[in-house]
Formats: sequence, C-alpha cells, structure tokens
Amino acid sequence: MRLFVHRCENCGQKIYLDVVMASRSQLRQHFQGDYFYVTCNHCGFRNIFNVNQVFAEIEPGSPIKGGIIGGLLGLVAGPIGVLIGGGLGAMVGSNTEKEERNRVFFFNNSR
Repeated sequence: MRLFVHRCENCGQKIYLDVVMASRSQLRQHFQGDYFYVTCNHCGFRNIFNVNQVFAEIEPGSPIKGGIIGGLLGLVAGPIGVLIGGGLGAMVGSNTEKEERNRVFFFNNSR
C-alpha cells in the first residue's frame, strides 16, 4: 500500500509519502496533528497538507511478483517445478493483493 497526497499544486503530480499507516488517525499521530509539510518528489515544491488530503492505493504487481518468485524457486525442481512454483506464487500474490485492497479501502474510509 502506498500513501500519497492527491496532487502537487505546482506540477499536478501525486506526491508519495515515505510512511505507511493503517488509518488517518495513525497518520495524525505520526505527524503530531492534522497538518504537515511535504516536498514534491517531482518538482521540489514544498507545501502544507491536511491528513484528509492523503489517500492510499494498491502497490502494483503483487500477483506478478509472486509468480516470478515462485517460478524462480521452482527452478530447483525443473520445468514442472517452475510451473507449479509460478502458479502457487501467483495465488499467494493474488491473496496478498486482496488483503491490500482491504487495507486501502479501510485507510481511504478512515477519518
């Protein structure tokens, strides 16, 4: 899960935060209040934001990463091991993505 401020006022890009919290209340505790400063990763513009302007999104590629890792581990058992390992890895990645979707939903609906 990645947290971001919706748009930089200078360049319009998403500003990703270097923290991961389960809810906005945890984010409030982390920043010790409702407001915090962030410098845009793209243009360097620094601005103040409210924790209610922070949203979560799913980290891309969970099933793909799981399939690749499983396939690499399956190399030890040969071609069939690659197929089985890749399939199992993709299933684990898919379950991880479902859990991450739930975490994203919870964060985005928290206050």
